[in-house]
Amino acid sequence: MSIVVDPTLENALDEIAQMLTRPAAQIAADAIRSHLEYLHAQQLAVETQAYARLHPELVRRYRNQFVAIHSGKLFDSDMDFETLFLRVQSRLGNLPVLIQQVLESPVEEWHFRSPRRE
Repeated sequence: MSIVVDPTLENALDEIAQMLTRPAAQIAADAIRSHLEYLHAQQLAVETQAYARLHPELVRRYRNQFVAIHSGKLFDSDMDFETLFLRVQSRLGNLPVLIQQVLESPVEEWHFRSPRRE
């Protein structure tokens, strides 16, 4: 794959590469990787919102099962997390997908006891 970079961006990249004494290609690859991680996290946030929106129906039909949410919709479900994960990964590769067990509450609650100081 080739990526065409705007000349202004290319000049800025070259200047940073010289300043950091690192190859421009490495800086560009790191920046792209970082941005892809950011986009992945953003999409997972969208899928998490979709899960909350879909939760009333999911809890009726898929209680205690694992569901995969992709593109804001139910994509697949299974009683076993690993089985579902492998099936989703074989179909979607590394695209962002939320896999969540459907419990009574859409948000899992954790309670911690704090130690007492004496």
